[in-house]
Amino acid sequence: MRHMGVGLISQIPPIGSLIEIDLPIGQEGSGLMLEQDQETGLARAYRTRPINEVEASLFKALAHPARVGVLEALRDGEKSVSELLPMLGLAPPHLSQQLSILKLAGLIDGRRCGTRILYTLAFPELLQVLDAARQVLAFAYAKSTGVHLVLDEWDTTSYQEN
Repeated sequence: MRHMGVGLISQIPPIGSLIEIDLPIGQEGSGLMLEQDQETGLARAYRTRPINEVEASLFKALAHPARVGVLEALRDGEKSVSELLPMLGLAPPHLSQQLSILKLAGLIDGRRCGTRILYTLAFPELLQVLDAARQVLAFAYAKSTGVHLVLDEWDTTSYQEN
C-alpha cells in the first residue's frame, strides 16, 4: 500500500503488511519502508536491514521541521493534540499526518486518556540526537561566521506552516 502527500494514512493496513511512505521532503524516491507489526518500524528494520539503512530511516523520519518540532514539544513530557497545535502552529490535519509518521516509525507512543490521546517520546534518547544536531549546527555556524550561538536561547519548538 503506497500513500503520498496529504492524507498520508487513509486507513490502517493489516498487521504484517509493508507500508511505503513518501515523506514530504521534496525528493523523489525518499520513501520510508515500515512494517506494521508488534514491533515498531525501526525495530523490525533493525533486525532485517544493515544498520546504515536503519539509521537513514531514522533520519528520514526526522526529516521534516514539523516532526522535529513535535519531538521537541514532547521534551517536557506527554502532550495531547490540543496542546501540540498551538505550540507548533500547525493545521490539525498536518499535525495528525506528522504524528502518524512518527508513530509508525516507533519514535512516539500514544495512550488514550478519556477522549484524548496523549503522546510521549518512545525513547528519551531521541533528545540526545536532537541536542547533538543542535550542537553540530551551532559549531558549523561558529566555524563559518566566527559567532558562537547560545544553544539555550535557540528556539526549539516554533515551527509555523507556510
